[in-house]
Amino acid sequence: MARTNLNFKQTPVLLTGVVVLATAWIGLMLILPSGLQRLRAAKMILAEEQQKSQILGQLEAEQARVQPWQRRLSAGPNAEWLITETARLAREAGIRVTSMEPRTPIRFEGGSKLSVALSAECSYHELGQFLSFVESSMQLMMVEQVHITPAASDESTTHVDLVLSSWQVAPMIGGT
Repeated sequence: MARTNLNFKQTPVLLTGVVVLATAWIGLMLILPSGLQRLRAAKMILAEEQQKSQILGQLEAEQARVQPWQRRLSAGPNAEWLITETARLAREAGIRVTSMEPRTPIRFEGGSKLSVALSAECSYHELGQFLSFVESSMQLMMVEQVHITPAASDESTTHVDLVLSSWQVAPMIGGT
């Protein structure tokens, strides 16, 4: 077997190669794990953002579905709107309102129930027309109590006491 001697001119090249390979190996062992960890973290953040985007899309769809119904509710926390709307409907039906007063709102989580007590003189036809206006109103209103008695002065006229209610609900997040 013939023995080959290393040439001193080749030694720096070999040493440089060994140093480069050792540096590359150390770099891979130190840099690659942290890079992979950052890549995993970025994938998790991307998945979270996609999930948030999906949830926001579902929320917007639900808000669009609820919004027409929410518009039918009272805009404010007091019965002013309900009094104004009741007076308008009574006037359109030809009912002569003798008294109208708000009742104390009943609070619940997220809103309140608003009520108005109304006393009026009218014919049965006018009362029917008024109730039809209330039930077909764009605003959500409900007749909760009705008490009808004949008027003492005229057989064709009745005295009516009734309670109308509506609801006020806090808007949805980001809604109106």
